[in-house]
Amino acid sequence: MATLLARVEAVLNSRPLCPLSSTDPHAAPSCLTPGHFLVGGPLIGPPEYNLLGTKDNLLDRWQAVQRASQEFWRSWHKDYLHTLIQRSKWNQHREAPSVGEPVFVYGVQSRPLEWPLGIVEKLLPGADGIPRAADVRTATGSYRRPVAALVPLPQENPSYQELFRGGKNEPDAVPPPTTRALGRKLAGAPQLGESIFRSTMCIHSVHT
Repeated sequence: MATLLARVEAVLNSRPLCPLSSTDPHAAPSCLTPGHFLVGGPLIGPPEYNLLGTKDNLLDRWQAVQRASQEFWRSWHKDYLHTLIQRSKWNQHREAPSVGEPVFVYGVQSRPLEWPLGIVEKLLPGADGIPRAADVRTATGSYRRPVAALVPLPQENPSYQELFRGGKNEPDAVPPPTTRALGRKLAGAPQLGESIFRSTMCIHSVHT
């Protein structure tokens, strides 16, 4: 269990926060992660076989840990990217990324700790003049993807900001119950969501 929790911790601390500057315009996108504050660089792992479709009776104990961490990665990284997708009504225009902006490429299969990152090289407008697709450069090549599948990083993501500020993009969010005494105490304290958004959150090891 301790090994599995350590692998889950590495996944959480591998999420990109903001882009890192690079002097090479053709280099693969690189981003600052919580792992940089823990080990001084991005968290990486050795290549592993995909064990998601393997039956339980064919796995030894170590392979069972590998498959459990792969299942966590598959579900968590998709859910995390889904929270970063801007939630807007059907009649509202979603802002397209700009050329040169690093983005997540939603829907791309990737191994644990390897986030599907790309840099927008060209925007392709539709008949109405609004960008509908884009050419994106990734570590494995350049691809054409719809704008709806390009997710901004948290630093520039309005949906991420609204999520932690309890803003208009979360209409179903219900404030927690509170008493008058607790309300007076919270009134003089900084907003929790704002402090989380403005600070870099690093999840420390649970088994230290």
